[in-house]
Amino acid sequence: MRHLWYVLDGHEPRPATMEEVVKAPMERTPMERISKVAFTHGPGFQVSTVFLGIDHGYGNSPPVLFETIIFNGPFDGAQRRYYTWDEAVAGHAHMLRRAWGGVFVWPFIALWRAARRGGRS
Repeated sequence: MRHLWYVLDGHEPRPATMEEVVKAPMERTPMERISKVAFTHGPGFQVSTVFLGIDHGYGNSPPVLFETIIFNGPFDGAQRRYYTWDEAVAGHAHMLRRAWGGVFVWPFIALWRAARRGGRS
């Protein structure tokens, strides 16, 4: 039987009932309630990797339980999902390198786009 809901035991996800998922955050401090794997704030962007708690594979793959998203900057909205904590940590590093590279090239891309529009923003 496939499970939809999961909680973390350390870094290991385990199947859970909906009641456990709802109850688990209430047993933690407000900062612990966010199942954060990693968060990095860079110049003009943020990279966030979290435990989702719900299988986003929807039964079509192993449970997809972690997600990284880039906020702001040239890669705003870029997203990847992972099966395990270790994959999520490695994926965060990959997306962080991607975001940092975008920070360095973004001014040039913006100038190029403006030039193509005839200098209009």
